[in-house]
Amino acid sequence: MEKVLVVEDSKAFSALLKKEIETQLPMIEVVLAADQRAAIEAIALAEKPFLLGILDLNLLDAPNGEIVDTVMAKGVPVVILTSTFSEQLQKQLYAKRVLDFFVKTSIGTIHSVIYFIDRFLRNGSVKVLVVDDSRSSRMLLLAYLRRYRFIALEASHGNEALTILNQEPGIQLVLTDYNMPGMDGFELTKKIRALHSRDKMAIIGLSAQGDPLLSSKFLKHGASDFINKPFQLEELICRIFQNIDLIEKIQTISETAEQARVASQFKSTFLANMSHEIRTPMNAIIGMTDLVLATPLPEEQQTRIKIVQSSADDLLALINNILDISKIEAGQISLEQIPFNLHERVENTTEILAIKAQQKGLELWSHLASDVPETLLGDPHRLHQILLNLFNNAIKFTEFGEIVLRVEVVPDPQHNPDGVTLHCCVTDTGIGIPPDRLEMIFGRFTQADGSTTRQYGGTGLGLAISKHLVALIGGRIWVESREGQGSRFHFTGRFGHATSDRAAPPRPVPPLAGIRVLLGSGHATSRQIIREMLDNLGAIVTEAENTEILETSLQTHYDLLLLDHRLLLSGCPAWNGPILALLPTTMRLEDLPLGDRRAELTVLNKPVRRLELLKAINRRLGRRDDAPSAADAPMPTQGDTLNILLVDDKPINQQVAMEILQRAGHDVMAVGGGKEALAAWEQHFFDLILMDLHMPDLDGYDVTRRIRLAEEARPEMTRIPIIAVTASVMTGEKEKCLQCGMDDFLGKPYRTHELLTLIGRFGKRHQSPPKRAVAGRIPALLDAAMDPEQAASGRRTFLAESSGMIESLRQTLEGTEPQQARQAIDPLKRLAAEAGALYFKMLVTRLGTALLSEHWEEAARLLTTLEEVHRQTRQAISTTGEQA
Repeated sequence: MEKVLVVEDSKAFSALLKKEIETQLPMIEVVLAADQRAAIEAIALAEKPFLLGILDLNLLDAPNGEIVDTVMAKGVPVVILTSTFSEQLQKQLYAKRVLDFFVKTSIGTIHSVIYFIDRFLRNGSVKVLVVDDSRSSRMLLLAYLRRYRFIALEASHGNEALTILNQEPGIQLVLTDYNMPGMDGFELTKKIRALHSRDKMAIIGLSAQGDPLLSSKFLKHGASDFINKPFQLEELICRIFQNIDLIEKIQTISETAEQARVASQFKSTFLANMSHEIRTPMNAIIGMTDLVLATPLPEEQQTRIKIVQSSADDLLALINNILDISKIEAGQISLEQIPFNLHERVENTTEILAIKAQQKGLELWSHLASDVPETLLGDPHRLHQILLNLFNNAIKFTEFGEIVLRVEVVPDPQHNPDGVTLHCCVTDTGIGIPPDRLEMIFGRFTQADGSTTRQYGGTGLGLAISKHLVALIGGRIWVESREGQGSRFHFTGRFGHATSDRAAPPRPVPPLAGIRVLLGSGHATSRQIIREMLDNLGAIVTEAENTEILETSLQTHYDLLLLDHRLLLSGCPAWNGPILALLPTTMRLEDLPLGDRRAELTVLNKPVRRLELLKAINRRLGRRDDAPSAADAPMPTQGDTLNILLVDDKPINQQVAMEILQRAGHDVMAVGGGKEALAAWEQHFFDLILMDLHMPDLDGYDVTRRIRLAEEARPEMTRIPIIAVTASVMTGEKEKCLQCGMDDFLGKPYRTHELLTLIGRFGKRHQSPPKRAVAGRIPALLDAAMDPEQAASGRRTFLAESSGMIESLRQTLEGTEPQQARQAIDPLKRLAAEAGALYFKMLVTRLGTALLSEHWEEAARLLTTLEEVHRQTRQAISTTGEQA
């Protein structure tokens, strides 16, 4: 720590000065002295010289400025504080080699003193080069600079200056004279600027010629500033300080920008790694719950497994939100345009969150207007993400009541016949939002009240992400709310028209035409939604909102009683016909106090799906059931049985995937690494490879490249589909997989239907499997159709020269000499052609393309593969005996 001596007889001013200096410059310790005697004593007691002395000129025991000579005689540089100013006083002080002086007028004086101390301290690491053919001028400048602690270097002419600049790194300022023999200041400035930019080095031109045009000429040649000789010391130092400050600020900004870039890169890497590490075990959790739910289970166990599944979905949503924020910051989120069933997507979303809502006693429903199209063109994943975020937000801040999604078609302002605009509204009966917080809640990491974070949990990311996604689908998002009365979150979005290939043919007669249903429910919203479903199915519906109306209505004939669990609990009516009971997913029929009447009930879980409602009614009435149901569908198969190679280094992931695939009827071989995958592929016939990316020996990229190179070398070999299956889902990962030769991409964790649907895109290869023995592959590296004598000569040359050429190629590539590396490609290609080394030549060609495109990482990978193929080619030549 450096020490500064302050000699000041005003206790108030000295105390304030000490406080401000030590606060703003924590590396400085201030020692106070009230008079000359105390100052001398402090200097004598100091363990090392003071960095600086800040002296009041008028002291009781030194009224005429004697303190200046006293302190400077002890070797302490001096800055003066004075209450008065005059040019005569200024000249006297600079004659004594005082560094600077400040007039005590306001708090601004203290700030100026602090700036000077900070600058004086930092000068000790600043290099300045003085260029002047006049020795006396140089010595004067050097003395000035060293007095202010600069590291001062000297040169007597331009060439010497350039040599010093080349040999001495870190020079921040050059003071150069104009009129010098051989190379004047203009020419030197031009040459310096060719090597050093303005943000790295300042140049101040000096001249005694008095030409008013010299300053502008110097500046046009690249100088930062100009001073006429003879100059005032104060002006010179101010100009130097100003230019050095500017250079340091630019460097600080550059360093800050670089630190931000590195931090951003670190964040992206950290998020990618954490995402990968978390997704890997989640793949097992989600995969295993899917498998368990596909087996017969007691209702209680099935409910518990569904809760596990719901929690896993929540965790996955949180991870995806964090990754999406990172992608939004990088501008890397894009949309798909694929056909999807809107009704199924909305029902899936409400079903996913039903357990969470019902655990809080909330009703969760979705209602689509009758004119909303069944199938649309757009990005179903992003729509699902928006709905999921809004639903989760509503559930979090709602303690009782209901949450309802309503979807309707709104007029398209652009009148585009190829698209449709939807208006979606999620209404809750929660705590509401204060008016002054309505706009803020769409900001990142923001909730309406900071205290709610602890009470309700959450990151505050969902609404921020939703706002961005809604903008991407061509809509807007807004909220209406009254504190204590709930909220209504609205958003719009543009979608294209699409016709689903799986859409059912139109029915001439509604499937429930003429069926009379008595709908009993005390919840108005659920009655409205279920009634509209039944109306659309052709049923004749009567509503009963309480037990009294229900009993009265039962005097009329009905085919079916559809009864909410609340009315069931209030007393099952005296009704001998079929009853369909609407129960929350979290409620078991066995838990209801219904006695023997329990056996008469058929259960349908809320929120109700349209097709499940139709199916349950048909089944309860004993009617023919032709309504498809995802819940009752067996685990799907994908047509032909496929022979699949599964590559994954995590045994639990292997187990999950193998059980899914084998249940679907596929034959699977699992291996745990890249080398095992290559060996399996060479020795067995497969229809498809599911390829993990990150493995300890060879990663999935390298395995894929080697397989594709081998296929290119053997035209008779059919190209095998390779699907990346990975927990690495950061932006660009899918493109990277496709570029290296893979055919598709599936992120972990995946659902059962996602894996099987993706595999179903790749049919069985109906052909006789080729022989893949390793021993049969090596001779295929060579062209068997070549003239024997010509081949023998070319292969002898290959054995003699190829190793040295590859080593030279690696050295030039590692030495970042791409031009030389490119020049080595053609000779190596000719050598391979003359030897008939087909595989080797193909690799060299691809390496040349990578070098030409300046894809250095790809070139380095290809070179590694080339070295391995070089070894195999030499082995093949030796095996054929044609080297002699």
